[in-house]
Amino acid sequence: MDVQISSIEQKLKTLGCSAESFCAFVEIPTARWSRALRGLFVFPGPELVRLSDVVRTMVEIRDAAAPVPVDFGDAMQPFQSLHHLKSRTMRNC
Repeated sequence: MDVQISSIEQKLKTLGCSAESFCAFVEIPTARWSRALRGLFVFPGPELVRLSDVVRTMVEIRDAAAPVPVDFGDAMQPFQSLHHLKSRTMRNC
């Protein structure tokens, strides 16, 4: 398995994000992700960078939303958390 794919997989685990949710969010087939995890498929450089950027953003969202928990198993929940965080910040201005 590619080192970057392994890193993405580990970050997804810490985020509690399933492969299915991640694939739906980044619009890649779950079969392609599964093959990459087994070392049977190599993502082209630009696509791998995009996947890494998405996971990095997910980590940033989780960290910025703390202590509000972010559930990446539900595709809409992070956006709802961001809305809550934004409205809370606006009230404090």
